[in-house]
Amino acid sequence: MDKEKSENISRRELLNMASPLGKVTLDSSKCTGCSLCALECPTGALDVSPGGESDTYQLVFKYNLCLACGSCVEI
Repeated sequence: MDKEKSENISRRELLNMASPLGKVTLDSSKCTGCSLCALECPTGALDVSPGGESDTYQLVFKYNLCLACGSCVEI
């Protein structure tokens, strides 16, 4: 997403990208699994935890901490 568009995203739009179960919906064509979105999140709304299988991880979205700043979307 370009910078201008990410600055104009509303909190509602950002939260709509997440499922009600607290999982972020990822665009697999753009996500490389680098977890930079979690590292750059200023509030800790995104967290990376080990998955159930070896060499896997889960990206956990804590919607109550999200400020809709768009950093995760930009990265």
